[in-house]
Amino acid sequence: MLNTDVPTTFENLELPTNLLSTLTALGYQHPTPVQAASIPHLLTGKDLLGHAPTGTGKTAAFSLPLLARIDVTKNTTQVLVLAPTRELAIQVTAAMKQYGADLKGLKTLSIYGGQDYGPQLQQLRAGQHVVVGTPGRVMDHIRRGTLKLDTLEALVLDEADEMLKMGFLEDVEWILEQTPDTRQMALFSATMPREIKRIATRFMKTPETVSIKALIGAKAMINQRYSIMAAKEKPEALQKLLNFEAFDAVLIFVRTKVQTESLAELVSKNGHRVAAIHGDLAQSQREQIIKRLSKGQLDIVVATDVAARGLDVERISHVINFDAPHDAETYVHRIGRTGRAGRSGEAIIFLNKREERLIRGLERETQNKLTQYHLPTASMIREKQLNDFAATLKTAVEAGPREELIEVIDRIANELETDHLTIAAVLASQLLPERSPGSRKTPATESTRPQAKERSRTQSTAADQPPPPPKSQPGFSPSKGKAIFRIEVGHDQSVEPGEIVGAIANEGGLNGKEIGQIQIFADHTLLELPNALPRT
Repeated sequence: MLNTDVPTTFENLELPTNLLSTLTALGYQHPTPVQAASIPHLLTGKDLLGHAPTGTGKTAAFSLPLLARIDVTKNTTQVLVLAPTRELAIQVTAAMKQYGADLKGLKTLSIYGGQDYGPQLQQLRAGQHVVVGTPGRVMDHIRRGTLKLDTLEALVLDEADEMLKMGFLEDVEWILEQTPDTRQMALFSATMPREIKRIATRFMKTPETVSIKALIGAKAMINQRYSIMAAKEKPEALQKLLNFEAFDAVLIFVRTKVQTESLAELVSKNGHRVAAIHGDLAQSQREQIIKRLSKGQLDIVVATDVAARGLDVERISHVINFDAPHDAETYVHRIGRTGRAGRSGEAIIFLNKREERLIRGLERETQNKLTQYHLPTASMIREKQLNDFAATLKTAVEAGPREELIEVIDRIANELETDHLTIAAVLASQLLPERSPGSRKTPATESTRPQAKERSRTQSTAADQPPPPPKSQPGFSPSKGKAIFRIEVGHDQSVEPGEIVGAIANEGGLNGKEIGQIQIFADHTLLELPNALPRT
């Protein structure tokens, strides 16, 4: 095993100069532990069993040595990479194209379900040195005879455990059976269940083993924090967090498809550029969202664990576990999307009282401490808002104002007989809202209007709206198999139906379809839920 504590450069790994020049241009200086341990073995043609999770740099670990061995003068498929998801296939293809930028004539193609066959067939007929694909589509092309593996030099199984979880194991074994016995093989997996070990034993030839722990905590510079709250408090807590934390891009994890949409809608109302990713999106929509996030056209993505597979964007600075994951391994996968390759990152998890016991398990899994996160107050958010505005204004002043605007300001000052400072303050107030974004808005009920101030609260309530029905007399009749439940939040707390659905689904483990009618009153909400649900 390579001693990863000793500083290593890519030059020490004996990569060819055309790859080294590309790595230098990309700003790569030192290989990660998995790269330093894997590249020498793969360069010499050995099989490799890599026990390495997401975020350790494994894509470059297998891409660089296999690219180094490709003969671009031969118009045949020499490397095949199998990936569990379309997103990961696209990501690996993009990485290999980037690393092979100086390999003149290199042809790389990704093939996956959801794409038209036409363009894939055309490019396969033209010959591709590297093919990256999902098991199902790769099988289709092998059976059609459009993907020929008789000249294959190397095969990679990337995220093998994910392929196992998604039910691709039989497909993978069938594909492996179609490859030449002489081909080299690399298998990378975050975990090593029995089925993955069986594949390694059956299809690999005395593989070298590389085992790298997840780069969590101090090594990956991920600052892990937790905050304890009730489910109904999470939407407002999220808005406070987003208004206070200095972030580049944020990935928010929730449990259900319904929550991705409702939470994205809530966050967008706060002025953030946000999108939801879930299983119902077309592949083209998913790709567009990831592309926009990468280019800085989006700042926040709300996703489920399955939908977020393959979402690997370098600018993600924060991962927020709005809902706790089902296990510690999922937590590691989630937060591994930030703090990558030596970058710093922030991971924050929202937990209710019952989930507080999970903290010790997460600390054991990540080998690092989770510190408590105290939500910022309204005054803290406002102070940050003013400081950010001042910094932006200073930058603009240093850049210099436009002459015609100076003339306009002078004219207004003369006409109104006021000073320039007053005009500047008025302009600033137009740009900066009076209250910090995300703070609760006072509902526009009669009691807040000027003419209502002279009336008593009792008169206002009686005149303007009916009193909320008592708990024993709901505002609507329940459907068959359902009962009326009451929660103590309503219009006064600016609650939205989507927030209620998200909170109930999270707290009760319900599907959104199990939640029936919802009626929101001033200080409470009535909703239909399954009759079997405990009334606690």
